Amino acid sequence: MKQSRNILLLFFLLANYHFLFSQEVAQSAATFDLQKVWQYTEDNYKKLAIIRLHAQDKQENIKQTQSSRLPTVQLEGSYGKRSDLSLYEDGFLHQPTVIPIRSTQYSTSLSTDLVLYQGNQKNRQLQIQKVELASIETQLQQTTAEAKIESTKLFYALVLHLNYQELVEKEIAQDEKQLKDILSLYENGTILKSDVLRAEVTLSNHNMLLKEIENNRVVVTQQLNLMMGRKDTDALLPQYADLDQLPTLVSYEEHLNQALLGAYSIQLANQEIEKGALTLKQISSAVLPKLSLFADYGLNYPQNKTYPYAQALYHIGQVGLKLNIPISNLYHTKHQKNSQQIVMLQQQIEKEQQQDQLKNELQTYVVKYQESLDRIALAEKTIRQTTETLRIIRNSYFNQQALLIDLLDAETQVLQARFSLTSAKINAKIEYYQIQKITGIL
Repeated sequence: MKQSRNILLLFFLLANYHFLFSQEVAQSAATFDLQKVWQYTEDNYKKLAIIRLHAQDKQENIKQTQSSRLPTVQLEGSYGKRSDLSLYEDGFLHQPTVIPIRSTQYSTSLSTDLVLYQGNQKNRQLQIQKVELASIETQLQQTTAEAKIESTKLFYALVLHLNYQELVEKEIAQDEKQLKDILSLYENGTILKSDVLRAEVTLSNHNMLLKEIENNRVVVTQQLNLMMGRKDTDALLPQYADLDQLPTLVSYEEHLNQALLGAYSIQLANQEIEKGALTLKQISSAVLPKLSLFADYGLNYPQNKTYPYAQALYHIGQVGLKLNIPISNLYHTKHQKNSQQIVMLQQQIEKEQQQDQLKNELQTYVVKYQESLDRIALAEKTIRQTTETLRIIRNSYFNQQALLIDLLDAETQVLQARFSLTSAKINAKIEYYQIQKITGIL
């Protein structure tokens, strides 16, 4: 009997341990800090996958261009039957003289062609394609940074909803306790029915607010899950211990110098300018001659190239140089060159526009970051003040020294101040990452 109890106890402990361990594993799988969110987004975000495939395609194009510099080799063959030769000695309207000939003929040939010089066009085409590949890789970095910003916004939106939910749940618990006290005072005839109704409306409003927060959490969780390549219904618990860690920025000028060198938009603009210059050289080289080395070898039947003809196999080959001078390109490319020069001027102006836009964005986020830090300090001060005000009003109200509406207003102010503090911290975080994105660090 005692042994059976021990076995049952052991079974219960093992089952309980397995249940707790499973819960811990499930919670660990659903817990994400910001770095983990970024990693999942980089690995699974579909926009990034599309750009990576584009880069792979461009790499194959580069390999194709490299292989096109190899000599072309062609093998040809033919086989045919010829009719007898009809000779119209007295004119087409008279009976011809038919001369029988050997009807069978066949031939094979092997030829090759190697371009020795063509204005360096192949090498320049490779340079253009490599610049295009570098541009795609920069786009990948830029889109990765944008995806990080978007996932950061969703991550901290989820954090904000969780914090707000916690605040509202605490407020609801306080409302319920307060309503119970108010009902007790009403039953004793100390306060009016309108006071009870105000308290009930406040509780209902907070319950409705809690429902809205929960709905918003569902929407944001789905959006973030889809960005990370997870199922949209998977649980997601944000881990945000670093919310209070707000770094100090360097000067605007230092950020600007970094941005002008490392910003993705500036890198893309420089790559477009480089590509434009190479394209202009490519157009200019279209007037240069093309020199090729060629060779061919053939085996044919019958021999009918030179007299006397022979009904026998023969072979012949040749090797030589071929020169092609595209004289017409001297005038065909004139307007094309002018057009490309206009494009290059446009690219330079677009780069300057990108620099102006970058300065404006950087200044905006630097100012807003400092503003968020000021809001954090103000929110912390407001929380201390409103909390003390609420404590005084609660004591005064239940000692019949204040009105209920003052109490409800004070509770709302405390709730709003706490929410404002969390919002300010989150805004500061997002603005800091925006600055990193602009400078090309993120």
